[in-house]
Amino acid sequence: GAAAPDLGGLGGLGGLDGGFGGFGFDTPELGNRGGTQSDGGPLRVGARVRPGQPLFTVYDVSAWYVQAEVDELDAPALAAGQQAEVVLDAFRGQTFAGVVESVRIAAQPSLAGAVVYPARIRLLDAPDEGARVGMTASVDIVTAVLDAPLAVPSRAVVRRDGVEAVYVVRDGRAEIVPVTVTALGEELAAVEGALESGEAVVVTGYEDLPDGAEVDASRTRDDGA
Repeated sequence: GAAAPDLGGLGGLGGLDGGFGGFGFDTPELGNRGGTQSDGGPLRVGARVRPGQPLFTVYDVSAWYVQAEVDELDAPALAAGQQAEVVLDAFRGQTFAGVVESVRIAAQPSLAGAVVYPARIRLLDAPDEGARVGMTASVDIVTAVLDAPLAVPSRAVVRRDGVEAVYVVRDGRAEIVPVTVTALGEELAAVEGALESGEAVVVTGYEDLPDGAEVDASRTRDDGA
């Protein structure tokens, strides 16, 4: 998946059938309900305003979007229609389905100085209530799906003597098995090599592990290699 940390924020877009979000009221009757005018005083009927001055903001909350900043290294893999998973910091433990609606062709600098491309993700199952414009979100976008017969934890893949390999536990000993990585994700790596489904692979503590060394099987993890 292509994602960027601390991505974007929510924004309601579309028609004008939502509430008035800028000043915190729900009717178009301004009256003496607060807000600002050009001199910093309260907004009220008869107050002096200047041309182009924003008076209030109207949000359509019938649809919610996440504005994601995608790193330039991941941007070429993005396309409209890709599925996404969205996590909102304000809704702990919940994941919301989304779909990429657009990816901007022009780059913009991020706050950290990196080059990013804004992508707009529409939430398919937005929170029933409590969502607010500007909330912090993070996004995982599915850019490709590979049907692979063998997969190992990504951190099990090591590089030994210039080739990629996996430590496989056989008869209580660690055996280096060269593999070809056909796809690499954050959690799993699709591989080809002399592995059998269900074999245990070493995922930690292999930094100085020689080929054929005895290993404690209780400290390895069987992830269905």
